[in-house]
Parts: sequence; structure tokens; C-alpha cells
Amino acid sequence: MSVRAIHLELAEDLSAEAFLRAYRRFTARRGIPSLIISDNATNFTLGSKIVRELNSEMKFKGTEWKFITPRNPREGGAWERMVGITKMSIRRCIGRNLLQKHDLQTLLCEVEAIVNSRP
Repeated sequence: MSVRAIHLELAEDLSAEAFLRAYRRFTARRGIPSLIISDNATNFTLGSKIVRELNSEMKFKGTEWKFITPRNPREGGAWERMVGITKMSIRRCIGRNLLQKHDLQTLLCEVEAIVNSRP
């Protein structure tokens, strides 16, 4: 049986460092994943290099990190669909309004619950 769910984490920017902080929050709440599959965004590939360097001495040990084939977004079709549903839900909730950080963080938690409640 396969389970698909999302976890939305607010990162302060697109840097590898911000990604790793978000990853640490994720693992603190959800546990260390055995496998991460991601696209080839620069922040992910930089993050992967840092994780590989730290892998032997930090809690990231045991996580295999795979990247989809470059320029082949169909490989990530399942999660890209979930990204689309997430974006649509956020747009419907806020429209063109700007939110404060704490309001956006709350909205992300609510959208996460909506997307994960789908059949």
C-alpha cells in the first residue's frame, strides 16, 4: 500500500540553508525519511551536497536522496499534481491579499489538512 501526503513548511528563502532548517523541522515532527525524491532545483541539489557531507555525523544518516532526471518533470507528476492542488487552495483562500508570516504559516497548516484529507 502506498500513502501520499504533503507536509508544508514555510522557509524564509530559497537558499540551501533555509531548506535544511525546514528539513530539520520536518524530521523533528515526522521522523527521518528513508527516501527523499526531489526535482533538480538548485536549492535541493546544494542541500543534497550538504546533507551528504553531514550524513555520517548527523541525524540525516539513513536517508537516501534521489533526484528525478533533469528536464523531465513527468517523473515528478504525482507530487507536481499535489503542488497544483496546494497552490489552488492557497489562491482560493487569500486571492491577491498579502499575509503576515504567522497568518501564512497558519494557512499552510490548514491547506495541508485539506489536501491530505482527499480520498
